[in-house]
Amino acid sequence: MSVPLSHRSNSSTGSSHSSSFSSSLSKSANKLDTLMASLSEFSVRDSLVPSASAVSPVSPGFEALSMAPRKGSDSSRRSVESAATTTSTLGLRRSKSARGAWTGVDGDVLEALTLGKLVRSGETLSAFLFKMNANLSDATGPSDIWKLRFFVLDQEATLYLFKNNTNPRALPITSMPVTSCSAEYDPHENAWVLTALGDGISPDGKLVKRFWKIKLPDQGSTVLWLEVIQRGIAMRNADATMTSQLQSQSHAAMPIAAVMSATSPYHNHPAAYQSVPYQQPQLDPYRIRSGSLAETSAIRTSFSLLNIHHPQPAQQDPYMMQQRLQQERYLQEQVERMAMMDQVQRESRKQEFQIMTEKAMMKKQLDDEKHAKEAKEKAEKMKALMGL
Repeated sequence: MSVPLSHRSNSSTGSSHSSSFSSSLSKSANKLDTLMASLSEFSVRDSLVPSASAVSPVSPGFEALSMAPRKGSDSSRRSVESAATTTSTLGLRRSKSARGAWTGVDGDVLEALTLGKLVRSGETLSAFLFKMNANLSDATGPSDIWKLRFFVLDQEATLYLFKNNTNPRALPITSMPVTSCSAEYDPHENAWVLTALGDGISPDGKLVKRFWKIKLPDQGSTVLWLEVIQRGIAMRNADATMTSQLQSQSHAAMPIAAVMSATSPYHNHPAAYQSVPYQQPQLDPYRIRSGSLAETSAIRTSFSLLNIHHPQPAQQDPYMMQQRLQQERYLQEQVERMAMMDQVQRESRKQEFQIMTEKAMMKKQLDDEKHAKEAKEKAEKMKALMGL
């Protein structure tokens, strides 16, 4: 049986359609598999692909970069993942050139030196002020001589210099612990100029001697900055003196056993100390028992380290007692000498008063006699005139 030509053409057309549909379906399936594999490879969570492993979060700022189409190369994928990991761990970092002056400083210290931390500490003084340019040879006009900068002064009289106050995470351009300062009115600038001296950090991280000239708006601001800086210098010097005294006291009160163990030529022979074993002294802050020199030094060391101040017992030292007796005798002699001098001065003043009194009485007597004589002569003259 022969098939009509029209029917043959229809059947051939249907078979060709079915084969093309199958090939397109297989291609779509392959594309879908490739897409799913790429999604799982880049750790992108999708509801169609269940994954047992948790996807690491993408740090802010790198979301667009992480979700961007990739070519699938391992090097590009590793560079993006490394950048995202570094940013999520360290945060958004400034360039090395901006932090050149703070190279090698600990991260916690850098965090404390940020503008936001310094201003929020509550123990600072900050303002926009004009600072004289350090390189006046490069200045071409008045705007190059004085630069507007944001100054922050901390409690210990350290000046921090910022370009502006817009970024709380900004680090200072440089800093200078002020050792001395003065201010005067400059008639040429028609303003008060504060001169601060101290040790500064250069842009390459070196400690150099510096002086800053800062222009202040008025006399009140100048007085305020001077007072705060001088108070900070005094506080810093007092802290340094206290630290030095504590170190010297702890060094002077070192136990004799520790000194001998460090300086004795027999410290390599422990058998030399076996006959006198060291015992930890029993500390009693209200009663110090008499003991060896090592125990007394250890007690003194413990008191100095604990900063406990208790009345110490009087030391029966003949030399000190003799010195004290001589001092008391000298003071007694001074008191007696002053009392004697006071008595002599009193007697002298008394004699002077008596002499002055006698002189006044004699003068009064002479004046009275003179007046009486004049009155008598006057009366005789009047009597003679009346007799005529």
